[in-house]
Amino acid sequence: MDGDIAPSARMLMTALTKTLRAQSETLGNGAVVGQAQQRARMNDTTPAELGVRSKLLVDKHAHYIASFSKLWEIDGLDKVNTEKMEFVATEHFWMSGLYWGLTAMHLLGRLDEMDETAILEWLQSCQHENGGFGGSARNDPHLLYTLSAVQILALYDRLDLIDADKITKCEYSALSGDE
Repeated sequence: MDGDIAPSARMLMTALTKTLRAQSETLGNGAVVGQAQQRARMNDTTPAELGVRSKLLVDKHAHYIASFSKLWEIDGLDKVNTEKMEFVATEHFWMSGLYWGLTAMHLLGRLDEMDETAILEWLQSCQHENGGFGGSARNDPHLLYTLSAVQILALYDRLDLIDADKITKCEYSALSGDE
């Protein structure tokens, strides 16, 4: 039975990767270019065409969502303030929270306003040797955070940073109790 699960997991990861690449190709030359195109289309759309969405305060929503990226920034002493209550109480949610925030920014047509380089650097700091991702750099790898990391990479059209075999092996090990 174990032999049946690993190939299935590998096939699922391969199918997911192919699907996400095909979706990003549909957007144009990468997800960020797609965002610029989406924003241009939104600016050409009349309020009547937008319907209820015309009442959404996009700038305020985007500013609010982007403000959450400040939790792990430098605290004046050239180090992250790990004693802030917000840091300690939310650290294990960061990867999933980042995914949801970036997805919201994507839907608002504002993904390009986020610091892609800093996000990808942080994301890579959360990856463990076994291929899995933790909720933050200090958290153990977990299937949920690994999924969120893959989804973030897909949003930025950076699936090239994924070692699908390593992730698949890590998650198979976790699911089978080998780890």
